[in-house]
Amino acid sequence: SDIGLFLMTKKNFLLALSKKEELQAMIPGTTKQYITQIQPFYGSADPLFVADTTGAQISRSDGVQLVNISEQDYFKEALQKTASFSIPVQSKDANKLSIMGAFPIYSANNKIIGVIGASLSIENLQNLIEQILSQNPGYSITVLDKDTIPLYNQFNSSSVENRTALCE
Repeated sequence: SDIGLFLMTKKNFLLALSKKEELQAMIPGTTKQYITQIQPFYGSADPLFVADTTGAQISRSDGVQLVNISEQDYFKEALQKTASFSIPVQSKDANKLSIMGAFPIYSANNKIIGVIGASLSIENLQNLIEQILSQNPGYSITVLDKDTIPLYNQFNSSSVENRTALCE
């Protein structure tokens, strides 16, 4: 339940952000200032970003070079009015496995004008799980994505890094 609450908190944060006027303007300077200002409330140092409907990022909270995410499934799903978290992807900036959250940004006339997104590093998820395990000795935790590939495997961390399915 701690892991589910952690992910739900991230989802609710992005959902609330997607309604903000500062993002609905889709002005690079304004969106960058806003997401940089709100970053500490996200609960980790993982970056937030805003992309337009072509997939071009117009701002990021971490100052890393902007990239185009148009080919990413999480972006395509957000454009279809489906807020979601992705399977783990290799981040281009930090070269770390991350789960990407993406939520549509709507204009005043209820048209999708962009996407607010966030990275959730697997490393931060693993830290949360290790805290849970330290408070509950004797527990065993394995977290799988929808394709039964581990996001956290207490006994085989290479299966997470290599994105290999478990045989059992």
